[in-house]
Amino acid sequence: MKETDSDASRERQIAKPDERSNSTPGLDLVSLSKPDDTSSRDKPAASLNAETRDNKLLAGVKPEDSVTHLDFSPDPYKSVEMSKPLDSAKTVDQRLAEGRKSMEDLAEKHMTQFYPSVFDGKQYQYAPTFKKDMEKLEGRMNSGQVSKEEVARTYESIAKMVDSPTDVTSQGKRLQLAKNIMFHAGDPTKTDQGEYNTCALTSQQERLFTRNPSKAADIIAEAATTGKWVAPDGKEIKLDKASLQPRPGSIMGSPIDGERSYATQVLNNVLANDIHQRKETPESYVQYQHRDKQGRRLTEEDNGERVYDSKGREVRDPDGQKLRAPQVDDTEVAAQIKRLTGDTGVVMVNKKMTESDDPAQKRNSKAAKDVVLLSSEKRLSESLASLKAQGKFPAIIGLDGADRVLGAGLPKDPQMAKSKDFEGHMLSVIDFDAVKGRARLSNQWGQASDRWMSVKDLYRATDPEHPRR
Repeated sequence: MKETDSDASRERQIAKPDERSNSTPGLDLVSLSKPDDTSSRDKPAASLNAETRDNKLLAGVKPEDSVTHLDFSPDPYKSVEMSKPLDSAKTVDQRLAEGRKSMEDLAEKHMTQFYPSVFDGKQYQYAPTFKKDMEKLEGRMNSGQVSKEEVARTYESIAKMVDSPTDVTSQGKRLQLAKNIMFHAGDPTKTDQGEYNTCALTSQQERLFTRNPSKAADIIAEAATTGKWVAPDGKEIKLDKASLQPRPGSIMGSPIDGERSYATQVLNNVLANDIHQRKETPESYVQYQHRDKQGRRLTEEDNGERVYDSKGREVRDPDGQKLRAPQVDDTEVAAQIKRLTGDTGVVMVNKKMTESDDPAQKRNSKAAKDVVLLSSEKRLSESLASLKAQGKFPAIIGLDGADRVLGAGLPKDPQMAKSKDFEGHMLSVIDFDAVKGRARLSNQWGQASDRWMSVKDLYRATDPEHPRR
């Protein structure tokens, strides 16, 4: 089938496992649509603003027109093998002090010049903001949110990444990644997906930076220096070099609210491929910058996302449309979290989203045990109370992204407002107030979308059979 502009901008809608359909930019949980719902809709991705278009020219990002597609062998769901602290004769306090000094030296040596990634016509230095983000991270450490070990390891990963001799990414790009990593480690709630279909992956990033910032830093550093990542269970995740080059809009040291950072782009690609390369029929997720695999220039409506099979062919949905976004389901998200951190029971979806009479829509029964199935407001309240008591926040919940109760961001889109379908979305739950019966949400659409929500409204938003408000 000949590719058209419409094909290039077509997104996928959330579907049951192994069901492929179309969606709106920023919505990516494919397994959370009502069973047997095959409706689809075309929706162009958000256009780049004028400042971003200027920025991509100033950043000098070179297009990567080629992609290597490798044959991946199947890999079963495996339990986590937790990483151990670095072997060292030094105490954690000594390592923390040395790491702090190395970060300060890094800022003074490399981040005091003016960078080409300006915004709104203003140039600025990375060094002052980098140091402020360090202070925020250590403030989180002093308040008990993260350990000294986590902070020390985060500093060590950043230093190793910047100093590594590699041609996978330039040192300038790794410096930008260093700034982004420190930014997210200092305030994980400022983690946004931008115009990309990666809500499930970006909410995982927020969870990692909140609880295990060194793990997030390790993953990004390894990808940026080696072009691959070895998962905790030993599986090697192969990455395309094009996906490791910053997309337009991802070039700011301190991300603009609602926009995706370069570090988020890299981590999204690793997490997406960690899921796609484990599928029964392995696939690879790639994201182009300016031109696609055939050398055709991307339009503003095309955000560069592609999914290929092991032979280099674009994967298509049941309607024959090219799949232009990661395809993940709730069991895959739960399995990935377990591999990375050992945590279980932190992914929540409405039970109705998992019910189907179609035998082809099989769920991974082993991984499904780690998903919390919601059947009532009471069940949701009990689950949130348990998560808070166990210190497991942030949790991840699947809901209708077009429900007006979210109040800001993509639900304001006219096409989505007219949609009567369940527009699957995943976001973070970061707190629960049992007295007032409400949950604190951190949405990946920008700070205007972060809010407290009553358990009643939150549960209704997860229910595919409840009328849209």
